[in-house]
Amino acid sequence: MSLALFLHAPSRFDVTGIHSPALESLIYVFLLLATILLVRLMDRVMWSGYREWRLQATMLERANRELAITIDSMQVQSASLAKANRDLQSEIVERRQAQQLLRAVVAGTAAVTGADFMRSLVKYLAEALAVPYVFVGEALDLDPCRVRALAFWNDGMPGPLFEYCVPGTPCQEVVSRGETLYIPEGVRELYPDDMDLVEMRCDGYFGTPLVTMSGGIIGNLVLMDRIPLRLDEQKQSLVKVFAARASAELERQHAEAALELERSLLAQRVDERTAELRMLNTELSRVSQRKDEFLASMSHDLRTPLNSVIGMAESLQDGVYGPLGERQVKAAKVIEASGRHLLELINDVLDVSKIEAGQMILAMGAVDVDALCRACLAFVGAAAQHKRITIDYTCGPDVPELVADERRLKQVLINLLSNAVKFTDDGGQVGLRVQFLPADDSIEFVVWDTGIGIDPQQIDRLFRPFVQIETGLNRKQGGTGLGLSIVKRLVEMHGGTVTVESQVNAGSRFIVVLPNGANGNNPAASPVISLPPAASE
Repeated sequence: MSLALFLHAPSRFDVTGIHSPALESLIYVFLLLATILLVRLMDRVMWSGYREWRLQATMLERANRELAITIDSMQVQSASLAKANRDLQSEIVERRQAQQLLRAVVAGTAAVTGADFMRSLVKYLAEALAVPYVFVGEALDLDPCRVRALAFWNDGMPGPLFEYCVPGTPCQEVVSRGETLYIPEGVRELYPDDMDLVEMRCDGYFGTPLVTMSGGIIGNLVLMDRIPLRLDEQKQSLVKVFAARASAELERQHAEAALELERSLLAQRVDERTAELRMLNTELSRVSQRKDEFLASMSHDLRTPLNSVIGMAESLQDGVYGPLGERQVKAAKVIEASGRHLLELINDVLDVSKIEAGQMILAMGAVDVDALCRACLAFVGAAAQHKRITIDYTCGPDVPELVADERRLKQVLINLLSNAVKFTDDGGQVGLRVQFLPADDSIEFVVWDTGIGIDPQQIDRLFRPFVQIETGLNRKQGGTGLGLSIVKRLVEMHGGTVTVESQVNAGSRFIVVLPNGANGNNPAASPVISLPPAASE
């Protein structure tokens, strides 16, 4: 259009009014070039706009595709969310059903045990899961291929208990292999030889083993239905939980039965042992009676002649029957010493026998401790002087009178002092120290010596009857090994204690502690009575 204006209206460009063909040609060329440039410029502007439009269109198309993809993704996510929501709702329903099932079964079985628990379990499981058949079976010990029903729920009521062979039945997988078996439908076709399934028209089956804590299979829990049996994983897990509870209950029943059997056997053994003990007691009573008779015989038939022998020997030494020669006096002294030694042995044996038989009776009374100790020292003084042994004696001024059997306490101290003198070499020392212990209201007697001493490992054997520590000196001195045993028992009858401190070749310390009024503190001590004179024993 612009080009036409230039070509057909040249007068508009005739500024000077000069009409020259050359000028007109030049103007025409100029106008033509300007027109071409203008067209080129317009083309460039239009092409640039076109490219920008194409770019925008491409971007818009790409955005549309992305939007479509996003919309498709959102639709997929929405479908997934809808499915997840449906699944969640279904799971919530299943969980509520499982909780209701759990509450129902727990409520029905919580307060019962034993056979009642098994009956309640099959009933409430059948009602909660809406199945007609539930039973708990126990594998028989004598025949592992047989199962005995402990409880059976049969179509709304308790069914009769039964036994059956598991080979050829679905229970074989459960009991023999210890595996849970779930057949939702078609169980009769899988096990055509199981006539029970045919008779009950069972289609669905679920069985789980009863497993002990040690892993042994002791039975099974079975659910069956005449229609396809639909049990989700939660319901299966719940059934397994109650199978574990039934297993624990059955294991407890087995333990109680074993315990009852053990009690029965124990009672039988006790009866047998009691009968044996009665016979032994009868025999012991007879032996004890014979021993008492023997002791009475010893007391009379042995000590009476010995006292006569000792008295005769003393009379001979005193010249009652006329003067004796030196050798005769020496023989009379040997007779007297031997008689007295034998009398001491007999007295020791009788004392031990009385103590062991519980016939030793203490005559408790007030004892002047200082006077008693001096009398005991005087008794062993001659033997100590013969061995040139120095005797040291100390008694505290605050030592009170002691409530004790004076005769038996004197026997204790003389025994300890005699042993101290016996096992101390010539020229040694023996001592007796007495002191009052106000904290315990007791009196302590310590008999010490500088003799051969005792191996500390042998001290525990000192107070056993008829036991002597093996040393060359005690073998030379001899004895029965009853003295310290009697000492210990007499001290304990007074409610006191006796201990020993000693080392080999370093002397010994025998420590006797007697509480004042000890007889009332010791339930083993004898009652307080008066004893007959010693000569009448």
